[in-house]
Amino acid sequence: MRSPASTLRRGPDNILTAMAIAPPTAQANKALWPFYLVFVVFTGFCGLCLLGEIYTTYTRYHQGITAVGTVQAVRNESNTDGKWTAYDVTFKSHDGQAHTINNHYSKADNPALYQVGQEIRVIYLPEDADDGRIDSAREKYWVVIGLSFMFLTGLGILAFIFLNTRRAAAASRVVGVAEEGH
Repeated sequence: MRSPASTLRRGPDNILTAMAIAPPTAQANKALWPFYLVFVVFTGFCGLCLLGEIYTTYTRYHQGITAVGTVQAVRNESNTDGKWTAYDVTFKSHDGQAHTINNHYSKADNPALYQVGQEIRVIYLPEDADDGRIDSAREKYWVVIGLSFMFLTGLGILAFIFLNTRRAAAASRVVGVAEEGH
């Protein structure tokens, strides 16, 4: 492990100076704590969403029932978030009741993934058939991958903040020692 003094070097006039990229001071880090707290909350929120989505997806695909559904409608919709392709699919659950689900995909598919009248697999939980989903790799993996990316980004930012805070504290101690030597 490097000693804190290795972050400093002696200049031409034999005075200790900081390297080209100096860490922020401990005082600057204290002022940024509200900003850091936002990333802690963001990462925690992403982590909870990720765990919830993993649990829901795991439950649906390991305890769910598959059925054959028929695409009733394909709509391209748009709002402030962008364009969406919505598929209305009707299927009969294990108890014989008809259910219609609506799945949205984040990009307008051109051409559409499914056509009106096409039969596709639907997966649902027996206790909540109205919350069924089209059985596809998109449904299984992309939400989890997206949330994982957000969670890992948050963790990376938190690691950067933590390491930066430690560097600032070490630099403050070294500068204090160097000033005592003058």
